[in-house]
Formats: sequence, structure tokens, C-alpha cells
Amino acid sequence: MNSDYKKILIIKPSSLGDIVHTLPFLAAVHNRFPGAEIHWVVARGLHRFLEGHPMITKLWIMDKDIWKKLSRLHRSVPEIIHFGRTLAAEKFDISIDLSGLLRSGLITWAAGAKERLGFSDSDEGSPFFYTHKIKGG
Repeated sequence: MNSDYKKILIIKPSSLGDIVHTLPFLAAVHNRFPGAEIHWVVARGLHRFLEGHPMITKLWIMDKDIWKKLSRLHRSVPEIIHFGRTLAAEKFDISIDLSGLLRSGLITWAAGAKERLGFSDSDEGSPFFYTHKIKGG
């Protein structure tokens, strides 16, 4: 893994309690890479809790409901692809999945970073999308 990341993407879209528990991780990343841009993928509605955070360069707001409705699949897939392409255009150095779900694994991969980090024991097959796996989670 690189020691000089300039653009970092954190994927932790949902669950307010989980987001709050991730804030020390954000601080550690910010302290380790003080000049880096840190972006965060967060679910619509929960973005209000992270807006204006001084360590976050940009919030990427996702509609996590599009992943749930099979009846909307014909519209959901293009939305998901568009979201991934928009992230990939940012040219992140690393994307870090702190959720460990299929949707967060897909986002981690779709963001296009060469280095993709997540938990080895994550659910739903998300480790398939990581280049680096760590124990825990």
C-alpha cells in the first residue's frame, strides 16, 4: 500500500451509529495523510450529520433505496452505474469500504481506485472487490 495518498474515498453510507463510530477512523486517516482530500459516500438523509466536517473534502450522497427495490431494477442499474462512473472520474488513490456489504463493495470497486481496502470477513461477497483485505470488522 502507498504511503502518499492524495485522494481517499471512505465508503460508510449508513447507520447513524456506525457513522459516528467511524469518526475516529476519519481523524486517523486525516492525521496520517494531512494533505489528502478525503471524500465520503453517505446515504441520503444521513449526510446532514457529516456536512461541514472540516476533515471531509466532499460528501457523495447515495440513494441506498435504489439497491432495495427489484421493481425499479431497470432504473436502478443505470443510476448505480452513473454513480460509479462519477466517482471513478475523481481518480481516487484508494477507496476504503467500512461497511462490508455487497453494495459498498461494488462502490469500492466502481470508484476506480487502484487500491481498494476492506474487511476480509465481510458479508455478501464484498471482499471480492478489494485489492487489500484486513481482518476485523
